[in-house]
Amino acid sequence: MPPTTLLRRGDTFIAILAAGLVLLYIWAAGGGFPLDDSWIHQTYARNLAEYGEWAFTPGTPSTASTSPLYTVILAIGYRLGIPFAIWTHGLGIICLIVTGLIGARMAQRLLPDHRNIGIYTGLALVAEWHLLWAAAAGMETMVL
Repeated sequence: MPPTTLLRRGDTFIAILAAGLVLLYIWAAGGGFPLDDSWIHQTYARNLAEYGEWAFTPGTPSTASTSPLYTVILAIGYRLGIPFAIWTHGLGIICLIVTGLIGARMAQRLLPDHRNIGIYTGLALVAEWHLLWAAAAGMETMVL
């Protein structure tokens, strides 16, 4: 079987492992977000979606959001009526999956003679604790 076929089959496993590990981390951590900055992003996004204002406190414009693009992405979830935790953690999971898949493709292209290098690389990336934490933290790290 060619490496590309093996890699495609591994994509599902990479995605399941990424989602499962992030959900396990969220459950073990008791839900929520570990940093105050995550909540600041949520507050700005909610106020942008609900009031059309770039403000921490409605009616008082401010500039404490350090990642405007991420705030806008979060605001989309609020506008669509998706619960913020599902939207934010879902974004983290999707970004972690994409990171694993891109890494898998890169490794397979760089080392085509190593049959399973793509799958192993993708699995290693989604299981790496820094990336896993970033995917669950509610921060913009994984989106970048």
